[in-house]
Amino acid sequence: MPAVSKVQQQAMAIAKHNPSALYKRNRGLLKMSREKLHEFASTKRKDLPKRKNSLLSLVDGDAKVARKIAKSRGGKK
Repeated sequence: MPAVSKVQQQAMAIAKHNPSALYKRNRGLLKMSREKLHEFASTKRKDLPKRKNSLLSLVDGDAKVARKIAKSRGGKK
């Protein structure tokens, strides 16, 4: 599975090549296999967005659906 953003690709590359430099909140990446880290880290960054708006991109900008999903996940109402 390729990375979906430049930030994700960069975090995976750090986890693969220099795990001690990871932020504490990203230490969970170290539980991934070396092969999976390689798949994400080797993604070409040229056409990737810097960041991905996860919730809104999943529902194609439909705010009503986004609110329902957030509410079901325990987010803001």
